[in-house]
Amino acid sequence: MSSIQAVRSASAQGIQTNTPGKQRAVFMDRDGVFNEVDKHVNTPEQLDAALIPASLAAVAKLSRETDYKLIIVTNQGGVDAGFMTPEQNNAIQERLAQRVEEAGGRLDALYFCPNGKKFQVPAGEADGRKPDAGMFYHAAKEFGESIDLADSYMIGDMSTDIGAGEKAGTTTLLVKTGFAGKDGKCPATPDFIHDDLASAVEFILARG
Repeated sequence: MSSIQAVRSASAQGIQTNTPGKQRAVFMDRDGVFNEVDKHVNTPEQLDAALIPASLAAVAKLSRETDYKLIIVTNQGGVDAGFMTPEQNNAIQERLAQRVEEAGGRLDALYFCPNGKKFQVPAGEADGRKPDAGMFYHAAKEFGESIDLADSYMIGDMSTDIGAGEKAGTTTLLVKTGFAGKDGKCPATPDFIHDDLASAVEFILARG
């Protein structure tokens, strides 16, 4: 089963980039990339109803054709706000991993940041909440020698996804599903724009 972890903050200290021979990663937002955002997702059943089938198929193809680490990075501030319990949130993450596996794919890790806006980030660390890059730094440390952020991708539908990917040093891909970058929360410019996760995956595969 995929690793599901809450990430509140992480340090960039000691992370090396531009190191030839390291494996790459594809970081992906959840809401607006894997599921529609015009529906509430507070239960696994609601996630099922909102999932985009083509996104599941795309991750399955990426799983088959590459050895990239495939990692979800999602803000879930509703946990700290009390709108959702940690157990409810974990059940939704588990359902996504299950649906990806049923489609023939895998997720190596699902990170979520439960922080609300009042969270005090420890000195010397980055907030896990996007547009900061704490979840990316956590991944680089957890997977150690197998991730080079400079040779990795971030796929998301919000400006905060692109901002986080920029801070982490990844190549950023904005998808037109979900908010399509029109949320206006972060002054970030994506490296590339694609219709959806499926077309973003095709682009990554074509780049080799």
